[in-house]
Amino acid sequence: MRTLIIYPMNALVNDQIRRLRELLSEMDGDNKITFGQKLQGLRKQNDLSQETLAKLLYVTRQSISLWENDKAMPSIDLLVRLGSIFSVSVDELLDNPTVPTEKSF
Repeated sequence: MRTLIIYPMNALVNDQIRRLRELLSEMDGDNKITFGQKLQGLRKQNDLSQETLAKLLYVTRQSISLWENDKAMPSIDLLVRLGSIFSVSVDELLDNPTVPTEKSF
């Protein structure tokens, strides 16, 4: 007897999207800073634990972890609150600057 494993569609699609993003970033060659990396850097610069930041935003510590690992994104209202906590604009939070490299002209 064969067993059929059925995955929730959202989980399967999210996993495929994550894998595609990883492959594209590897192929792109740009050293882009992700939202999660930026959030983690801001949190650490301000000496906040994931737990403390979660309490300030009224979310779980696991939510902060998912955001920092680029597995989920906060809602728009939470982005505004994050900007307020870290004294940055939402644009700065979402901007994906590349790590500077030398270009020859």
